[in-house]
Amino acid sequence: MATLTRKQVASLSLSLALNLGISAPALAQEPPADNQAPAPAPRPAPNPDAPVPAAPGGDANLVAPTPELNDPAAAGNAKPIEEKKGVNTVFPPPVDRPPAPKREKLQVTSVGMRLGAVDFGAEADIVSSVGRLKPPPDNRRWAYALRGFFRAPMRVGIGPETGTTSGSQLHSPPRMTGFGSDEWSYINVAPGAIGQLELAVTNQRVEGHVILAGDLFADAAYPHLDKLGGFSQAWVTLKAPAMLGLKGGAALNVGAFSERFGNAGPYQQSTGYYGTYLFGRTHVAGESMVLDWDVTPDLELVLEHGIGAKVEVVPYTKSGAPIAPYLPNQGPTPQGSNFVHHAHVNLLFKDWLSVAAHYLSSWSPNDLQEVTQNPAKEARMTIMGGEVHLDHPVAGNGYVGYSYIDAERILPLSNGVQVLHGANGAGFKDNYFGPLSAGVPPVLQQGKDDPRRDDSGKLHTVLFQYILRAAPLLGRKEPGPDVSLGVFGMYNHVDALKQDLNGMTVPAYAFKQDKVKLGAELQVAPIEQLSIGCRFDTVMPDGGNKEVSYSAISPRIVLHSKWIGREYVILNYTRFVGVGSQVRPSAPYSQPNPPSAPLATITKPDENLISLTAMVAF
Repeated sequence: MATLTRKQVASLSLSLALNLGISAPALAQEPPADNQAPAPAPRPAPNPDAPVPAAPGGDANLVAPTPELNDPAAAGNAKPIEEKKGVNTVFPPPVDRPPAPKREKLQVTSVGMRLGAVDFGAEADIVSSVGRLKPPPDNRRWAYALRGFFRAPMRVGIGPETGTTSGSQLHSPPRMTGFGSDEWSYINVAPGAIGQLELAVTNQRVEGHVILAGDLFADAAYPHLDKLGGFSQAWVTLKAPAMLGLKGGAALNVGAFSERFGNAGPYQQSTGYYGTYLFGRTHVAGESMVLDWDVTPDLELVLEHGIGAKVEVVPYTKSGAPIAPYLPNQGPTPQGSNFVHHAHVNLLFKDWLSVAAHYLSSWSPNDLQEVTQNPAKEARMTIMGGEVHLDHPVAGNGYVGYSYIDAERILPLSNGVQVLHGANGAGFKDNYFGPLSAGVPPVLQQGKDDPRRDDSGKLHTVLFQYILRAAPLLGRKEPGPDVSLGVFGMYNHVDALKQDLNGMTVPAYAFKQDKVKLGAELQVAPIEQLSIGCRFDTVMPDGGNKEVSYSAISPRIVLHSKWIGREYVILNYTRFVGVGSQVRPSAPYSQPNPPSAPLATITKPDENLISLTAMVAF
């Protein structure tokens, strides 16, 4: 094996330095030696056009020695070898890259109220805003959350003694009209009990939710089977927030979940003053697909489509069925399989204006009807309309919406869609087309049709409310003392053909009726922990017919820990005035229908209502 000379080593070092892109001017000189040899005689300058000779040792890959390396004198005048540009090194230097751009808007998972959100009610709406939803964590790790809400009221009525129309007797529950949210005359001045716990696991792409909910606290009541509740909803949301790049994304909800459309409260955080849904609340298992797209930086388009079905309906017993308020109401006829189809489009301008259009259809093949006589006919309810939400920091919170409902033979409909105080098909008929005559259910149970059923018709509805606060108008942005004014109302026009008149079958006649609810509330918040207000309502179920109308005046005191809170203690007093002679107390005093003694003797509702309510969200 040949031994490399000092010149060959220097040439090899220079070649490596050039290949690695390292500036090596020091390699142009030979290292010092103990016995330095005398400098050789100068050599003639090489011909630049001559080929480079191979390095000694026969390795053609080694660069031949330069004259400067062979001549120490010339090396002293040699220029440093320049560093090669653009040559990759073994370890490239780190590059500072800017973070990838992301869409700043929150992923939309429903055109209606956020899935699983709690309904604080009108008391919280006028006192303060309960806050917006926080965005999900910006990573792929799972985040766990336990959310909850409860409203625990004590409601006591003061009115006539049992069996009389006079006196001042305490009653709990109160003997009042419009006591339940499934009655048209409900005005939501003292809403009932509710408790909800939601367990959520979320990341940027996936959400999983389980909700436990009930409508009473049994320790202070009794084990009401229809209100105890349990596992209420469970669903998964798959999100693709960047499916449209920086312009938007999509979300898919799958499972057993409830969606709410037509919510009059600010930012759709509540159902508003009347606690109902202009377009409906779904109670099905299925799916909904939501697509949101930024048309411009300030204008967002949201599309939603969903399909669902009732997993089960209330069983029906033809004869001998117990009628008790603690059991699910089976209705006058068997409820059939219930399916729901819905579609929505929503335009959002910045974060203060929303315009939406809705379509929902709930139908049943009436597959559980007795088929010994007539073939089953489909039951269907079609809902459509539009709404406008205004939630401006200065101009206030406003809502106006219109809905059109076409009902066809809706007695067999379950609660796939709950709309405008109508819990199901039979409840909707009672509220708008009149109660079912006592002689009709036995005929329907035999599979026969009865023209007196009167469960078809059309309903036009306008719902509005507006809340205005003085502090923003005066230019104050921070929370503080304030005066708020709210106005609200609902108008219904019923248009139907009926053949029942006082229990008798008559030729079809046009039934038209106007229903009106109007109200206003003034609220003053002098200090951080206290709000004082007064609300006025008037209820006219049959236009100007004073025999069935009434009004209510409700002063109240609200305690809260801060200006914008999530906990409230509410003391409310309601005085019912102008109560018509045909106004009757609500369930449970009107159940069963007709009620037995002593409930049958209770014909006059309480004139006074006192409620003390605690509610909190966490």
